[in-house]
Amino acid sequence: MRNGPCGGVRPDGNCEVKPEMRCVWVEACAGSEQMRASERIDEVQIPVDHRIKDTSAWLRHIEESAAETSAVGEGDVKR
Repeated sequence: MRNGPCGGVRPDGNCEVKPEMRCVWVEACAGSEQMRASERIDEVQIPVDHRIKDTSAWLRHIEESAAETSAVGEGDVKR
């Protein structure tokens, strides 16, 4: 889950978890309508991988790049 514990919004537009608060998604959708590419708010994002919490994204990228490079044999190099 990327955006909190909620499972919906109350009929009055308030938060399901905290009824006295306006639902942040109702507010976000209303605000996005005033932005360029407002339809992007509908794009579903992949879930966060909590196993990599407190690790370096840069280091992970470098390690993955190094692994890909070492997987290429000498015969595969284009000249």
